[in-house]
Amino acid sequence: MKKNGIIFLIGVAIFFAIGFITSEMRAKRIPEFKKGDLAPEFTLPSSSGKDFTLSKVLGKKALVLFFYPKDFSPGCTTEVCTFR
Repeated sequence: MKKNGIIFLIGVAIFFAIGFITSEMRAKRIPEFKKGDLAPEFTLPSSSGKDFTLSKVLGKKALVLFFYPKDFSPGCTTEVCTFR
């Protein structure tokens, strides 16, 4: 039982380490935005699995673009909840 617990903890540590490393890598590639800057054109996979392209909805639907400082930070979750 003790061995399984140790393996589980190692797995959790690796999971969070990978998340931290990938978020740090993405943060280095993303340019910083200032208040009033226009959003750049982008296409990303949506939660439904289809591609979302900014220019296809801009001006046609209500849209909120939310930029947050870092994955897994308490501010992210708190701020995103205000959009519900």
